Amino acid sequence: MSKKNTIIEINGKQYNALTGAAMSGTPATPVKKPTMHDVVRHTGRNASGHSPKTSATLMRHAVKKPAALPKNRIKPSAVHAAAKRPLAEVVVSQSVTGLDERRLQTAGRIPKSKSISHFTALPMANVSQLIQPVAPMPVRPPAPATRRSARPKTTADVLEQALQSATSHQQKPLKKPRQQHSRLRVSVGTVVVLLVAGVVGSQQLPNLRLHMASAKAGFNASLPDYQP
Repeated sequence: MSKKNTIIEINGKQYNALTGAAMSGTPATPVKKPTMHDVVRHTGRNASGHSPKTSATLMRHAVKKPAALPKNRIKPSAVHAAAKRPLAEVVVSQSVTGLDERRLQTAGRIPKSKSISHFTALPMANVSQLIQPVAPMPVRPPAPATRRSARPKTTADVLEQALQSATSHQQKPLKKPRQQHSRLRVSVGTVVVLLVAGVVGSQQLPNLRLHMASAKAGFNASLPDYQP
């Protein structure tokens, strides 16, 4: 075996591979100790979650920024020439009392067609006849004041006045209620009793049949009392 194969090196030292003894000819490399430095301590800071940002509007495609309203560009125009003209005087039309007599006479002389039904054969009334002077209302003298008797009313006077003003004897007598309501009640009660008797009989019919069958057979029998 060669010498190189019998020497192994561990941590910078050579050893015999067969015996494990250290080789004397190889100096041991000193192990450097780590130098201790002073620990640097930093002051604590409040950790910020995120950097501040400006507010943002979500769904910008759906929310639009408010736009400034357009200015009112409508300006008053110049006063029209027609507005500067003075208003025309209101002419009051003549009333029926102010019709011309000549025109009324002319209208009365015009022949009327017989085929028109709304033309009447009565002569045209004169306008002066329609206007009648209003007669003043006659002055009526005031009614004399009735003097009330200072004598106080007694119980007999009150009763006598009540008897004179009573009108109950003049009223028609009240009609007696018909007996249809009583007959209807009796018929309804009879129908209800028959219905109740029919329901009870239908419920007790199996028990009656069972008792009759047991009596004929000669032994006692009963329905089971089991109810689910």
